[in-house]
Amino acid sequence: QAKGEGFVGSWYFLLDAPDADKISEYANEAMHWMVMNGIITGREGGMLAPQDNATRAEIATIFQRFCGTLGEAGLKPITPEPQKPDDQQPAEPEQAKPAEVTVDYGDSKLYTKEDMDAAIAVIRAMFDTWKGCELHSIRFAGDEANSADTIKWMNELKEAQKKEGPAYTQCIEFISDFHSPKDEADLKDTAWNPDEEYNGWQWYLARTDGGDWTLLTWGY
Repeated sequence: QAKGEGFVGSWYFLLDAPDADKISEYANEAMHWMVMNGIITGREGGMLAPQDNATRAEIATIFQRFCGTLGEAGLKPITPEPQKPDDQQPAEPEQAKPAEVTVDYGDSKLYTKEDMDAAIAVIRAMFDTWKGCELHSIRFAGDEANSADTIKWMNELKEAQKKEGPAYTQCIEFISDFHSPKDEADLKDTAWNPDEEYNGWQWYLARTDGGDWTLLTWGY
């Protein structure tokens, strides 16, 4: 038997190949076993050529003889499973689909759908940074938000936030409903409760003479 200390007992024999002394120590037991079982018989002149490269024909012959040895021992070589047709492949688990967001454009005499979509895109970009939150709906709050008082407030926020550019001349408000994160780790720096629905969340944006919308504040 071989127990990590070389072949002993009836397994041990001396290789009589002329180049047996060229066999590396780490391969000694393996070469003895292969020769003993007739898997490697040597080249011309009984040379084992342990330091040479094997040709494809030699590898094929060695593999065939090795499989035959396994068969005699009642064993089977490991073979890859045949590829199943596409219609028999196990179905991949479906990815969770993001919740659909309901958008209500309301009725505005000031802003077109394109104006609102541009503002909503700014809101969505901010919302997407809130890890674990799920936006359910967003709706136009009405033309009333575009009042002189609100525009004045937007410009005060602009100054406080040190935003550059001319004064704002238009304002728009949206209201959203969303669900807070279930994982409390995602609630850092927020005042939300975990796994709770929040309704009536307000978003205020402003712009100058039909330019790009700027998100200035949000919350209750």
